[in-house]
Amino acid sequence: MLDCLSLCLERVLDPQLDNFIRKFIPDSQYGFRAKCGTQDYGVSLSPKLHEALEASLEAILIALDVAGAFDAFDKVWWAALLANLEHCGMSGKCLQLMKPYLSARFLYVVANGIASDTMEFFCGVPQGAIWSPKFWNFHMRELPSCLLHAESFNYADDSAILKVFGHSCATWSTDHFPRQTMDRHNAMCELNADLSRLIDFGVKWKVQFEPTKTHAMLVSNTKDSGIFPLMSQLCFGGAHIQFEEELLLVGFLFDRKLTWRPMVNRICSKARQALGAMFRLKGLLGCSDLAVLFKAFVRSILEYGNLEYLAAAPGYLQRFDRIQERAKKMCGRQFTALADRRKAAAFGLVCKLLEGECIGQLQQMCPSLITVPRSRAKGAAGC
Repeated sequence: MLDCLSLCLERVLDPQLDNFIRKFIPDSQYGFRAKCGTQDYGVSLSPKLHEALEASLEAILIALDVAGAFDAFDKVWWAALLANLEHCGMSGKCLQLMKPYLSARFLYVVANGIASDTMEFFCGVPQGAIWSPKFWNFHMRELPSCLLHAESFNYADDSAILKVFGHSCATWSTDHFPRQTMDRHNAMCELNADLSRLIDFGVKWKVQFEPTKTHAMLVSNTKDSGIFPLMSQLCFGGAHIQFEEELLLVGFLFDRKLTWRPMVNRICSKARQALGAMFRLKGLLGCSDLAVLFKAFVRSILEYGNLEYLAAAPGYLQRFDRIQERAKKMCGRQFTALADRRKAAAFGLVCKLLEGECIGQLQQMCPSLITVPRSRAKGAAGC
């Protein structure tokens, strides 16, 4: 943890450091960036999965996890961070300021009034620091370039790898294997090559991945189980990657057919628990206070990821409406319909795209607009 004086120093110099580091952060990183959040992450990833299914393609989604991204012994290696900052153009007094900031840090543990020996450590961004998220993004900036056959989606230390491939039709291409199986086999080989490069990246920059927390999911419209024997060929860090029927990424629960049913069940369960807590406080609070609690602790749950499950079946979305109806009876107040709020969120995203405030992966969804000069527009109107 940093002291107050260090936090004041960070606050004063943060605009200059942000302007420098921002140029090197890849577009696949959605965490700790201005005007960007989990909603952007989900809106960038889910359309690619839907497009693959609509085109009769398949996709493999892999969820990676970096061990101890913001623990006391973080994996940001100070020597490498300083070398990269200097390599990218930081010099002079600015670099001289960073060197003592990322050096001579010590810690000790106190248990039952007994203090341990003081130990010096050489890695780890300070917890609670303003610069720590920026340093983490900068340190991991080369991760997407390790992937030659797949696309990455990153939010802080949570990373996802997406590989779209093949056709889901079972057209025979050899005497023994259908084309579907051959496509999956080729996808496995390419993903294994990318995962091997990720391991090399971790060794180079002393970033440790957590193979036991790495899971994968096959997104497909096929009627088979989706877990062919060749799926066991996918390895990461010497361990076989386990394929799941559902995959949790940054709070979004994807299922292999993108029905959004697991996501809706998860949201409804959490919202009902929060609504039950409100019910127990009903006798102690007035209607206006209950309405504030609903908006803060229940509706916020119902609206998390609302642009991702916007295309879910109407029956699933009606379950959210029933929860809000219970809240209306409890609070004695009227609330804006959740469907209207979803439309407002979608309109806000469109405005954000048109204003160019989204990062690369999401900005690609915006169609190219042709600007007509005013003089030509007047002439066309006169004709």
